[in-house]
Amino acid sequence: MSPAEATILISTITGKAPLMELAGQQQNYYAQLGQILGNWNGVGWTGVTHTADWTLRMACGPGQEQFSGLMRNDEFFGRVLDLFQVDFRNPEYHGPIPDAMPAVRGAADPTA
Repeated sequence: MSPAEATILISTITGKAPLMELAGQQQNYYAQLGQILGNWNGVGWTGVTHTADWTLRMACGPGQEQFSGLMRNDEFFGRVLDLFQVDFRNPEYHGPIPDAMPAVRGAADPTA
C-alpha cells in the first residue's frame, strides 16, 4: 500500500473523507457501468479483466463439490455449464473442445 493510499484509507475509516474508487481497473466507463448495475442486481466485480489464475472458490448447495478449493479461473464457466446440463459451443471456435478438468495437470498446478 502506498502512503497516499494509506492516507485515503485512514481518512475514509475516520470519516474525514468520502469513499473513493482506488482500483485502477475500475477507472473507465464500462467498469463504472458495472458498479452502477451492481447496485441494482447485486452482482459485484473486483476487476474488468479476465485471467486464468488460480482462484480460491467455495460454494454451497447442489454441485458444491465442483467449486471448492483452488481452481483455475478459466474452469469455472465449464463447470457451471455442466452443473446446469447446458451444452454450449462457441459458434466462432472450430478447434477441439477442451476438457474442464484435464486428466494430466501441469507442474504448476497447486492442487496436484
